[in-house]
Amino acid sequence: MTSARCSARSPPHPPPGVFSPTSVLPQLAALREGRATARDIAWLQAVDTRDGIPASRAGGCDLPCLVLDLDATLVTCHSEKEQAVAAYKRGFGYHPLLCFLHHIRALPDRVWHPALEQDGSLRDGAEAAELTGMIDLTGYPDGTRVIVRRERPHPGARLSLFDFDEGMRHLVFLTDSPVTGGGTAQRLEARYRAHARVEERIRLLVWTQALLLDGELATAEPKKLRYRLLHAAARITRGGRRLCLRISATWRWRHELTSTFTRLAALPRPAT
Repeated sequence: MTSARCSARSPPHPPPGVFSPTSVLPQLAALREGRATARDIAWLQAVDTRDGIPASRAGGCDLPCLVLDLDATLVTCHSEKEQAVAAYKRGFGYHPLLCFLHHIRALPDRVWHPALEQDGSLRDGAEAAELTGMIDLTGYPDGTRVIVRRERPHPGARLSLFDFDEGMRHLVFLTDSPVTGGGTAQRLEARYRAHARVEERIRLLVWTQALLLDGELATAEPKKLRYRLLHAAARITRGGRRLCLRISATWRWRHELTSTFTRLAALPRPAT
């Protein structure tokens, strides 16, 4: 078996300066492994030191599950085409997007229900309904459901062709969440709409807030955290075989910053 492996011809090495996809595969594998390890440790530390990761909320209720949100993403692509302009995220490329638009206008008014805010109150000018029985879902996994939201666009919003048609903006998404356990169209729509908040938390600092911060800072937006903690003027010094962080005595949130470092140093190393 060993000799058979050795007899296989390896791909030739690219000349200097030439990119080879195979040359970065080991680095990508190592990066994924390191990221997975860090994530596992953070989950265990949250369980050991606190009450675990806070539950997701939608429509005024805790969700007894992990919510995975699939969305479009910008794929960078450059070309020399004349008059090319940046996309809505100011990058150049395209963003794959799956969207269904059929049968929405055929829904009777009785199947539309008022949409919910995250605290469970009614959302003004928005409604949700289920399209599952009106669409051919052949080939989709069992349990696939189709939920639609319609809402009046906010003032100043850019309208599409279909928005002009009846003055309502429609958004359709697929889910495999069952009806049992609170999986109504209203609650699922509220959960889906909460993905904007999820994107903000994923962007940065989510583990710092879950493991190290409390009070107002545990739920603060990144802008507030940058001002109070991340961009605080400080100086790192060495002396007496110790590494010290010196913070101005007049900085209003100096105690929160020092408490964060104290909690970081005290985090246990879970057995994995």
